[in-house]
Amino acid sequence: APEASPPRSSASPTWALDFACGVMEEIARAAELGSPEFAHGGVEVRGVLSGSIHRRTILIESWMPFAQDPAGGPTFSDADRARLLSLVDPRAPLPARGPTAVGWMVSHTRSELLPDPADIALFDEFFPHSWQFLLVVRPMPGRATQAAFFARATDGSLNTSRAYQELQIRRNGTESTVDDKEPAVGETAGASQEQANTAAARSGM
Repeated sequence: APEASPPRSSASPTWALDFACGVMEEIARAAELGSPEFAHGGVEVRGVLSGSIHRRTILIESWMPFAQDPAGGPTFSDADRARLLSLVDPRAPLPARGPTAVGWMVSHTRSELLPDPADIALFDEFFPHSWQFLLVVRPMPGRATQAAFFARATDGSLNTSRAYQELQIRRNGTESTVDDKEPAVGETAGASQEQANTAAARSGM
């Protein structure tokens, strides 16, 4: 797994990201398999990121693909929302221990490596916490799959101006390597001091 990102601002505490072995490669493979499935760029893959929080590091341990109702087209139907609500509870506090939903993943096969308005609206509805991230993945034919994590700014809004962390997921035969890009520096998302202290206390700091 790649090294966790260091804190990006001394003004407020931030979360570091780490990944269980193979999880990002698995997500990349799913996005790549979806890419050629249909004409005009393929089908976009979505899923719930599951992980645990250790002090101020969020460890992404697995992900659960989420298949939309095909009758609803590209938009989320009421049935989709009900199913997603059965998997994640937006009102649930940070758990004392064990796995929890730490984010949402979506692949973009026809657009930039940025969340679109529908991604943001869904993320705000189901993943409102500062310790939850939006992951956008873009498969690139013949090249490394691009991935970018987006997080909330200190005012609670999703910071879409710059990615919190970017990755390039490369495949070499049956092996894959994840290369971290340099994290952006500046006004970034992070938990409030109270939230960070609570997370640290719950993880045994």
